[in-house]
Amino acid sequence: QLYVRYRPWRHLELELAFGGGSEFDMEDGSYRAREVSNVVLSLRYRFNPHRRWNWFLMAGMGSLAVTREGATEDELEAAYQSTLQFGGGVERRWRRFALQFEVRAVGVAGHKIDEVPPVRGDQMSLPPTDSDGDGRANNGMAGGQFVFSGNYYF
Repeated sequence: QLYVRYRPWRHLELELAFGGGSEFDMEDGSYRAREVSNVVLSLRYRFNPHRRWNWFLMAGMGSLAVTREGATEDELEAAYQSTLQFGGGVERRWRRFALQFEVRAVGVAGHKIDEVPPVRGDQMSLPPTDSDGDGRANNGMAGGQFVFSGNYYF
């Protein structure tokens, strides 16, 4: 992930995060890959913004997509789902460099049935179902992140 942060106020900080990655899954004797990409805009509250040890809480929202490797722009656009993230962490700062530990809870909304991309044999997504009668193809996802990062301040 790549984070860009800006602190316009003493305790409040804006963060824009771009992330992505891929995973290889063995199925039926052949390798197929999935890719994930996300963009999240967050707001952080820093308790001690000018101290060496700095605690913070964060909340953010954005979008996340899980697609097959080499997905087209249309497939990628159709795969995006809304995401909410909440968390907190601690940062140890020196002059321009800092180490940061962070924990985030992540929730991802389900697709509406009419927004689900068509399922093809080489695409790794589930066929549309509406088991809850709410008009959604799935009930979304939930998970967490543990982030350890090095930061450089300009």
